Amino acid sequence: MFNKILVAVDIQEPADSVRLLKAADQLVQQFGSSVHVTTVMPGYGMSIVASYFPPDAKASAKKELESRLAKLVMNNLSVKATTSVSEGKSAQEILKTAKRRKSDLILIGCHSHSKIQDALLGSCGTKVAQNAPCSVMIIRA
Repeated sequence: MFNKILVAVDIQEPADSVRLLKAADQLVQQFGSSVHVTTVMPGYGMSIVASYFPPDAKASAKKELESRLAKLVMNNLSVKATTSVSEGKSAQEILKTAKRRKSDLILIGCHSHSKIQDALLGSCGTKVAQNAPCSVMIIRA
């Protein structure tokens, strides 16, 4: 049923990330799917923000995230998976990755925010679910 699963993890939330990878593992066992795991780092795009960091900070941060993501996947997924780190707004980058990889399922976590926070700020999981080109499974804590 699901051939290509995209798992979107927040590397800053290790328990949620492990939970997502375990769910992906179960789906892989059931469907024989391939898995791609992605995380998004905040954008350095604004020149005022970038000016506070050394020129190589962005590349260094991305390399560190790639290493942490690879280790997380290796320790919590029983099958080989590809990984990627992108930069920007989480929902937008997850959706781009899903389209580019032709994913037929996105697994994403849900942080427990208050209703007011969700109404004012929006939820990455909600934005992804509303705009995804495929099915979305939100894994709650």
